[in-house]
Amino acid sequence: MADRSTPGEPSSSESGQTAARYRRQRKLSAIVGGFLLVIVAGSVTTLGSGILSRPLIAIQLAALGLAGIFDLVSGIERLPNGPLAWYQWSGLGNLCLGLSLPLGFLGGETVLLAVLTLGGLSLAAIGVDMLVFHGAYTKGTPLDESPEQADVR
Repeated sequence: MADRSTPGEPSSSESGQTAARYRRQRKLSAIVGGFLLVIVAGSVTTLGSGILSRPLIAIQLAALGLAGIFDLVSGIERLPNGPLAWYQWSGLGNLCLGLSLPLGFLGGETVLLAVLTLGGLSLAAIGVDMLVFHGAYTKGTPLDESPEQADVR
């Protein structure tokens, strides 16, 4: 059967591929969120009340925990319509993860702190793009477009 889509709009197979790609991105985000929460739980269990004596580590673990929660929320398939779309929740997760990276190394090795700060800023920039600009810069097409409207290349 011939494809009856016009040249400017994606075919049904392309929109199906886009929808499948969105589902994979959501699943990956949920896996990352779960992994981050396991790291936080393990760290809190290991450090115990010693976390209170190191406030930067406590703030870093709190930010990692928030990143994990936000990523898990973004992976929920049937997310009710709320203030944020699934990719914006993922953007919040990236933002928290990026901001948390250098916190544990403040006052430590300068080179490691610089590398973690650069990496954290790049993750935070991706998070801001997904949260504010709907992924237009990092994904090539805004994620707020439905799969039927997305310009698939």
